Amino acid sequence: MEIVRVDGPRKQGDLHVRFLDGDEAGLQEWVARGQLVVPWADVEAFLDDDRRWAAAFEESREARGSVEFEVAKLVLREVRPKNRIRLRHAVADAGVIEIADLDTVASWLGLDPEGLRGQPLAFEGKFGTLCGGVADDPSSGHESGGSPRARHLEEDGETGGGTQGPAL
Repeated sequence: MEIVRVDGPRKQGDLHVRFLDGDEAGLQEWVARGQLVVPWADVEAFLDDDRRWAAAFEESREARGSVEFEVAKLVLREVRPKNRIRLRHAVADAGVIEIADLDTVASWLGLDPEGLRGQPLAFEGKFGTLCGGVADDPSSGHESGGSPRARHLEEDGETGGGTQGPAL
């Protein structure tokens, strides 16, 4: 696709484009700028980010309501790391965390930035933000529920806090 003309007679900001290949080759039409997400040269990187986001969403889907998720929400609500750490909490993306300026945030929290980058579902998006799921335990390298304390409770048959249910 190539851009033929900018700002046409329809609406300010629309683009007149020509399709270069496929069934639509040669066809010209007006499109809104928002429909052209990335330049064609960057489409593979865009699709890679999209696939990684989908994997993080899928892996973290069950996080909502888990102990790890609720603790993360509580800590982030109290610490208020505005524009540095974002924990998503909608049903579709609950448990996905985004960390802008990872090196600064990791230093602030006393964590190893390379250890965070090495988490199974962690990736740095196109804007340099580290993204991953709460199902990954960044401080220990264990999966959710696999911390040494959780394993100890499970081995002893404790359920934590005197509540009934599975061990944490």
